[in-house]
Amino acid sequence: MLRANLLEVQNEDYVRTAKAKGLSPRRVLLKHMLRNSLITFVSLFGLDFGVLVGGGALLTEVVFGLPGVGRLTYNSLVALDLPVIMATVIYGAFFITITSALVDIVYARLDPRIRPT
Repeated sequence: MLRANLLEVQNEDYVRTAKAKGLSPRRVLLKHMLRNSLITFVSLFGLDFGVLVGGGALLTEVVFGLPGVGRLTYNSLVALDLPVIMATVIYGAFFITITSALVDIVYARLDPRIRPT
């Protein structure tokens, strides 16, 4: 995903301008191309991470018999244990919310146009 974004950004005007200014290829890559390409990568990684930590690996944990929040949720669903089900849903929602907030903070660091004024 990151490579595809880098190839897409490679022909943008600001990259050509940076190259025309005489900046080194490494500086153009790190300062101009990578910074703009990381936005998509950060959003995908951050939200996937939040879902996995919050118990989104339910199917994997149940199929392979791994202990974790997903398996706890499954066992609670089978036994209709409502307090545990509610706790695991709140646990998952907490981690998804936290990672979403962290992704927004990283967005603001990567792209100055997103920063609040």
